[in-house]
Amino acid sequence: MANPRTPEDFWAKVGPPDHRGCRRWLSRKHHSRGYGTVFWEGKIQFAHRVAWMLHARQEVPPGLWVLHSCSVRACCAPEHLRVGTPQENAADAAHENRGARGSRCHHAKLTEAQVDQLRDVWRTGWWTQQELADLYGITQGQVSRVVRQVNWKDDPRDQLAQVPQVL
Repeated sequence: MANPRTPEDFWAKVGPPDHRGCRRWLSRKHHSRGYGTVFWEGKIQFAHRVAWMLHARQEVPPGLWVLHSCSVRACCAPEHLRVGTPQENAADAAHENRGARGSRCHHAKLTEAQVDQLRDVWRTGWWTQQELADLYGITQGQVSRVVRQVNWKDDPRDQLAQVPQVL
């Protein structure tokens, strides 16, 4: 079957519920992100978005996204889908520890080992943030965010109260 043209054609490309109740999109998927994609109403759309629209019998309101409660990107089960803001989506991802963090983040300039080393050196009190920035090839502002755990927050050894502030 080519591109679905009717709701029945669309749902024929959705699998049966698995043990978690997820109904996975069985056709084309976004090559790197795992979301189902479908040509629907003249444009390529995410399959879970179309599933929500068909189930809700309405368009997704402007500025809102269709979010997964199950965190399975290919899931099209209507009971696992809801509309929400991009901020809610980001909060869900952070709560479930999804997404690129640390050195897996595409714009990371440091590795986990370098962050640990930078914080250890900072705690000695012998180096300024600017000196550390020059040593690691980052800005003083980035050093400040690392040692204050604004960035790279997941080091439980660091406590904000222990870190001296440099203005």
